[in-house]
Amino acid sequence: FKGFLAVIWLGAYGNMEAMPYIVATAAIIGHLYPVWLKFKGGKGVATGLGVLLALNWPLALVTLGLWVFFAYWFRISS
Repeated sequence: FKGFLAVIWLGAYGNMEAMPYIVATAAIIGHLYPVWLKFKGGKGVATGLGVLLALNWPLALVTLGLWVFFAYWFRISS
C-alpha cells in the first residue's frame, strides 16, 4: 500500500511527465536499502507490486497471477 500511495499521491505533483516513475523508483530503492538497517537487508517485493498497481494495473494483475501460478507449481516464493 505504501508504494501505491506514494506513486498516486506524490506522482501527481510536479510538472514532469516522469514524476510517477521517479517516485516509484525511490520507493522501491528505499525499501530495498533502508537507512535503519544500514542499507542492507530490505524487502521490496510488496512495494514493487504496489508501485506496479499504481503505474499499470493490468500488468500488475498479470504479474501477480504469474507469481501465484509459479508459487503453487514450484512451491517457491523467493
